[in-house]
Amino acid sequence: MAQKQFVKQSKAAPVAAPAKPKAPVKGGLGYRGHQEPTGGPRAPQPAPQVAKRRPPEPKPERKADELPLVSVMPRREMDLAISLMSEDVAIQEVEAANKQRRQEIKTELAALAEAHDMPGMRHGQLAVYYGGEKTKWSLNRALLLENGVTPQQLEDSMKESKPFVDLRIVDLSKPRGKAREEED
Repeated sequence: MAQKQFVKQSKAAPVAAPAKPKAPVKGGLGYRGHQEPTGGPRAPQPAPQVAKRRPPEPKPERKADELPLVSVMPRREMDLAISLMSEDVAIQEVEAANKQRRQEIKTELAALAEAHDMPGMRHGQLAVYYGGEKTKWSLNRALLLENGVTPQQLEDSMKESKPFVDLRIVDLSKPRGKAREEED
């Protein structure tokens, strides 16, 4: 025998499906009097759905980009660090200008001493000693190896220095290294 299945009916009133909006008449005026597209080849098409991808992590352009920001410090120490860095960069600029000017002064004084065949000159408490152009001798590791010193002898002759603080303060807005040489 076939079994009958009973479906329990709800006594609630049937719910009507939401009314579908009327399709616009081709080429006619649509909602609020705007011209509806005709559906031709120039009609706007819905943009295809593209899964959003996260952009790749940017690689740091320079070593400094990997350093933590001073904003991780407490406010007072952050302000002190910023002040000290700014002051040091200003001093570096003054020292660089002074170094360049000192080199110009030495070149001019050397030319004067050379032109007058003088070993130097003096004025009051100021004196210049001129010794001509000179070079310094230095020990060259490559030449030592070339001349028979073994790498082990070089290693055994090394001596560790006293500890020192390795700290550089750099203005990242100014060119450094090869970039600076190209500007000159």
